[in-house]
Amino acid sequence: MAGANRPGMFRRVYLEPAAYDHYLRTGRFGPGTMLALSLRQPSRRVPPSRAGWSEGASWHFNWA
Repeated sequence: MAGANRPGMFRRVYLEPAAYDHYLRTGRFGPGTMLALSLRQPSRRVPPSRAGWSEGASWHFNWA
């Protein structure tokens, strides 16, 4: 997907705030912590943006 004039996928990782706080305190994820990964295709000239790239259609969502 990435090219000379196109960025790669937009990536976001989600987890519960309490799980993140635990990670910050201990440096480890607690038992039962789940992570979600969202991949979105890049999109250009999507309102209100007039220039540059923004998140487009959802491409993939995965739990771990």
